[in-house]
Amino acid sequence: MYQIVPHKRVIKFINSRNPKDKQIIKKKFEQLQQNPYPQNTQIDSKKLQNKDGFRLRIGGNRGDIY
Repeated sequence: MYQIVPHKRVIKFINSRNPKDKQIIKKKFEQLQQNPYPQNTQIDSKKLQNKDGFRLRIGGNRGDIY
């Protein structure tokens, strides 16, 4: 299993969401921990350009994961 380390701005953003959104985000993070390089379209993640890390899009929201 891999470890997900969200940026501090991502943590602040997650804490400001409603409980339903938090649950969705938690589920996506758990899926990423199992397979950080998914081949399916359920997880929309891409490598950040000129930075170490990835971005994860959930719905209309995007967070950077380092």
